[in-house]
Amino acid sequence: MIPVGPVTARRHLEAPRESVWPWLADPEQRASWWPDLEIEPRVGGRVAEYWAEGEGEDRVERDAAGDVDVWIVGHAIGFHWSAAGDESATSVLISLLSDSGETIVTVTETGFDAFSDAAYRVRASAEGWDMLLDDLVAAVSADSDR
Repeated sequence: MIPVGPVTARRHLEAPRESVWPWLADPEQRASWWPDLEIEPRVGGRVAEYWAEGEGEDRVERDAAGDVDVWIVGHAIGFHWSAAGDESATSVLISLLSDSGETIVTVTETGFDAFSDAAYRVRASAEGWDMLLDDLVAAVSADSDR
């Protein structure tokens, strides 16, 4: 089997790490860019995401859940999760790196090799993380413009 993944998405935010962290950890701030995520802010806490869009044959939905295994305040959140009916889980690490008063946000998701449709999942995950991080950048930017 040829290894597939990991998926890595990265964005540069024009805000200090201390200002970016609440956009990940605080449910109210996170809801502005990732409204479908619920996460208990602690190692061992629960993480879940549910969303659905479209109708009939065009309906697409995600129902995923798992557990937090990394929670380093101000620096990183990690969890493993699987979608309903999946035979395996993936692991996600979201990290913040200070860069001259600004922040680099990196998301890495691994574990796709265990799936029979690994290439599809990698593509879908990459698109999803890109959209979410674009929304995070927009939210942080809009907040700093106020």
